Amino acid sequence: MKKSRVVSIIGYVMILIGIIGVAWGLQPSRATTSGSIPSGYGYYGYTKASMWLYGHWSGEFTVTSGGTVHFYILDAGQYDSYMNTGQAPSSLFSTTGSASSFSVDLPTTGAYYMVFDHGPGYETVEQTISIEHKVSGLDLKFLIGGAVLLVIGAVASVVGVRMKRKEPEAPVAPKTFADVTMFEEQRKPPEQS
Repeated sequence: MKKSRVVSIIGYVMILIGIIGVAWGLQPSRATTSGSIPSGYGYYGYTKASMWLYGHWSGEFTVTSGGTVHFYILDAGQYDSYMNTGQAPSSLFSTTGSASSFSVDLPTTGAYYMVFDHGPGYETVEQTISIEHKVSGLDLKFLIGGAVLLVIGAVASVVGVRMKRKEPEAPVAPKTFADVTMFEEQRKPPEQS
């Protein structure tokens, strides 16, 4: 296979993957997550989402075993405070219970955390939580990754086309005939007088 064709094919594949990456960065992501909080004080579980510009996080959770939980949606600063103190003095969303739905606007670029810990009186019980959630907005890592692959793929495909134009064409061998006898009319010398 010629080098120009290989370079062009690689470029086209990168363009396709780039388109998928950009589309993935623009679409909402849906997931069903389950987690457990081990028995004991100070344990918690979390799920992280990264957002670029404006986004929205919605869904519902259910405690499938073990009573009630505290459930929070926190930005990065609130999450750092929660990790240091074990308390979420402020949050984008908070509730305590065995089941609830949530819907939160994510106002700026950054990381956001869905955090759950033991509810009152259930610190000594292992608790299992099931969460169905959807994050909508721009996912920067897929958006940038897809755009980079699109550009690299476009460059590779153009390079492949230019390489093909510069390749010398192979000379075409003259056609030969086998087992053919050719007769030419005999020329006669001019008559002498």
